[in-house]
Amino acid sequence: MMISCVLAFRVLPYFIRWRHRTGTDIFKALALGADAIMIGRPQIYALAVAGSLGVASLLRMLREELEVTTALAGVAKLEDIGIQHVMKATS
Repeated sequence: MMISCVLAFRVLPYFIRWRHRTGTDIFKALALGADAIMIGRPQIYALAVAGSLGVASLLRMLREELEVTTALAGVAKLEDIGIQHVMKATS
C-alpha cells in the first residue's frame, strides 16, 4: 500500500524521516523513491560525543556504507537506485 502511494504522488518532493542508522537504510529509502533523507538522532549523538568532528565522522561512515551497498547491489549511480532493488520480483 505504501509503495503504491509513493509511486502515485511522485509529482511532489518526497522526504523520508525515519530511523536511518546505516547506509543500507539510506539505500532502501532512496529505492522507495525518497528525494531526501533526514537523519537527526545519530547526528545529535555524534555531536554530543565528539563535537563537529563526530558529525563529520558519522556522515563519512554513512557515505561509505551507502557506497558499499550500492556497489553490492550493482548500481553505478544513486539515480539508478529503484524499487526493483528492494522488492522481490514477481513472476
